[in-house]
Amino acid sequence: MKNADEWVVPRRLPTLRFGNDEYFIDNRLREFRTVTPPIRRIESVRFDSKEGLRMLDDCVWLVCARCWRMNAIARRSTESEIWCCECRRQMPLREQHQPEAANSW
Repeated sequence: MKNADEWVVPRRLPTLRFGNDEYFIDNRLREFRTVTPPIRRIESVRFDSKEGLRMLDDCVWLVCARCWRMNAIARRSTESEIWCCECRRQMPLREQHQPEAANSW
């Protein structure tokens, strides 16, 4: 039998508001994607691009205590919105490890 934290659950990607737009933070693909209404085109911004690096300034890097994967999380996120992109486990803030270098992804 699986523990509660081992179930794969559907979830919404965390979001970041940057300028007038809101973006999904996709740690697995290492990019931001616009949260779009149906009439707009989806825009992707890679973490390592000039604009992506500016957007990452509004994020914090947290490391999952279970799989040690680094995750970019919007600074305004609540604890219930923080999930690891690798093992899909909710990451309680009390278990977080702040990496020394945010660019080590």
